[in-house]
Amino acid sequence: MDAVAAFSAILTIAAEFHGMYKRLRRCIRSLRYAKDEIKIIRDEAVMVAQLLHMFYDTVTNPDLADEGLSAKIKTSNIGKLITESGKGILRKIDDLLHKVEPLRADKAYSQIQKLIARLRWLSRKEEWTPIQVSLNSIKLNAQLLMSMLSFQHRFQKLRKLKMENMAISKEHLKQMSALAFQDLLLHCLC
Repeated sequence: MDAVAAFSAILTIAAEFHGMYKRLRRCIRSLRYAKDEIKIIRDEAVMVAQLLHMFYDTVTNPDLADEGLSAKIKTSNIGKLITESGKGILRKIDDLLHKVEPLRADKAYSQIQKLIARLRWLSRKEEWTPIQVSLNSIKLNAQLLMSMLSFQHRFQKLRKLKMENMAISKEHLKQMSALAFQDLLLHCLC
């Protein structure tokens, strides 16, 4: 998978996380047990979906396209890694959903099946921890890269403003300095 396709796949993964959020939301409505744990998973899924959309928008922002870091991110393995990690997490969440299926009130399962599912859930709900760590890793990495891009963009703007400032003649700079000094004196006197 090349880098451009991997970044397009990030949108697909974000959409799949949003779809998983909807599945989890429907599941919660009918759960009698494990409701709190599934709510946490649901909330994480929607946050990852939204963050991946923001990450994609930030990296593909045309204002940032010329700047080095955005180009490096686009051509790196990051998009592929996020996509693969996201797919793995989605499979694990789907597996957890299948395990809690007998706990749903809107599904016809025998009392034995429900009891077995509850016991299994009690022993397997710890499977959520590695999933949560992976989700947090994706979120933190995306947030870090977006922050780095934002910082670089602001730094480039500052550099550009300084360069434009250097193009101002010395006479104009003296006038601006004199005006600033006058404003400072007036402010101090008032």
